[in-house]
Amino acid sequence: MLRCSSLKYPPIKPNIRPIPKFFITQVEALEDSPYRMFVAHTGEGGRYAGYFNCRPSTIIKGDDVVKSMYISEIFSFEPGAGTALLNYARYLSRINDCDGNIHLVASGCYAPQRVPHLFYRKYGMNTGKKSLDKKMDLFIKKDKTAAVSDFGNVLMYYPPVAYPKKNTMLHKFVRFVQNIFATPQKNMAR
Repeated sequence: MLRCSSLKYPPIKPNIRPIPKFFITQVEALEDSPYRMFVAHTGEGGRYAGYFNCRPSTIIKGDDVVKSMYISEIFSFEPGAGTALLNYARYLSRINDCDGNIHLVASGCYAPQRVPHLFYRKYGMNTGKKSLDKKMDLFIKKDKTAAVSDFGNVLMYYPPVAYPKKNTMLHKFVRFVQNIFATPQKNMAR
């Protein structure tokens, strides 16, 4: 194992057990795998706290294609380990020329009665869909637990992506005119 870094995070709320210091190390991956695996332990040789797999990738942000670190899997078993792993993924993103961008698919397949969407939203990630993010914010505000029936599999981004601009009458009219003039060209190409 390669020791990459050690990170320490303060407790989130008072009067809970303190969050331990996490040591995050890289694990040897399979030879043909494009993903790198990182494991978190509590203290030197301590309890196994979680892991994540990642690789550099690209995403569309607005009108641009930008580099981002894609997290294919992330699991945490200790309080604070999930935050530590996401922070480490952001660090890896910066050193791999991805400018601190990370993205993942929030899924409830492993725990359908308690999906991780709200944790990612509290971390500062968003989906790029205003209505879905507002729904998550409402769950957080009411301190409700979300299930897989509330949210499906959703791409989430950090830093948050911008929401699409509202459709004004002018934009709708321009698209309508473009579609009128584009239709004959499509038919002529066939």
